[in-house]
Amino acid sequence: ASITVQNNANGCNSIADIAVDCQIGGISGVVYIDANCNGLADDEDVVVSNPVVLGSDGLPVGISSTNGTYFIPFAASTSFELTPQLNEGTIDASTINLTTGTTEATLLGNDLFLCPDPSLH
Repeated sequence: ASITVQNNANGCNSIADIAVDCQIGGISGVVYIDANCNGLADDEDVVVSNPVVLGSDGLPVGISSTNGTYFIPFAASTSFELTPQLNEGTIDASTINLTTGTTEATLLGNDLFLCPDPSLH
């Protein structure tokens, strides 16, 4: 799957362009259904297609794709609290709290996890 960011500056039309060429930072990761709720991506875990990632205000932030990845652009010195939106059949979610540095960077590997409701499995 590919994601295109439209109406951006010239040369800044994809996540890769933004992360490398556009001098804007980003947070990215993958949202998983964490089968054993251990907070680690294990073989039995599955990605959430088009996950919704919520900010500290409970509103959706960033963009996501069918392969479970999300990307949130940011400026330097920005604080974030991120959590995946609970889906049907999930009861708990991980949260990431971070503050970006004073220079733009792309922060990769900020995976988020949803725990399945054991009463449904």
